[in-house]
Amino acid sequence: MELLNPDLEKNTTFVHPAYFIISGFIDIPDMKYYYVFLFFVYIVSVLGNTAVMGIICLDHTLRTPKYIAVFNLAFADLVGSSALVPKVFDIFQFDHPYIVYNDCFTFMFFCYACLSMEPLNLVALAYDRLIAIIFPLHYQVKVTHRFMFSLIASFWLFASSVVVIAVVPLTTLSYCKSVVINSYFCDYALVHRLACNENMIRTSL
Repeated sequence: MELLNPDLEKNTTFVHPAYFIISGFIDIPDMKYYYVFLFFVYIVSVLGNTAVMGIICLDHTLRTPKYIAVFNLAFADLVGSSALVPKVFDIFQFDHPYIVYNDCFTFMFFCYACLSMEPLNLVALAYDRLIAIIFPLHYQVKVTHRFMFSLIASFWLFASSVVVIAVVPLTTLSYCKSVVINSYFCDYALVHRLACNENMIRTSL
C-alpha cells in the first residue's frame, strides 16, 4: 500500500501518516502454528520473570546487591517481551497490521530501551562477580545496595537517552512514499528508509 505525494519538493510541511502497516511474515504459509508457539513462549517468559521478581521481593535473604541486578534483568525482559509479543500476535494472528503513527514510535522506544538494558544489566552482574572474586574481603564495602541501585539507574538513563536521541528525529521526517514496514515490528532502520530523502535533507540543514 503506497501513499504518494508528488508535490513534496514544493511543500516544506511534514507528512505524517495516520498509521504504518506491518507486513513482515504475512505471506508465510501456516504462520498460525508459529503464533501458537510464540504465545506459549511468551506466557512462559511472563510467568518465569514474574516468579523471579516475586521470589526476590518476598525472600529477605535474596535482597543483596547481586539480586537487585537479577531483578532488573527479569524486569527488563518482561517489559521488553510485553512490548513486542502481544502486538506482533495481534497484527498477524488477528489480521490487524495497522499501527498508529505515534504508537509505532512508542513501541520502538520500549523495545529498543529494554533490549539495550539486557547487556548493560549483564555488565552489572559481571562487575559484581569480578569484585567478589578479586576483592572477596572488601566485597561488602565496594558493592553496596546504594551502589547497585545507582549503577542500574545510570544504565536505564543511558539506554533511554540513546534510544530517545535515535527515535525522536524520526518523528521530524516526512513519510510520503510508503507506510508499509516489511518487518514484524516498527524496526528503526526500515522506518527510517520510508522517509522522503528530500525532507530528510531539509531537516538536517
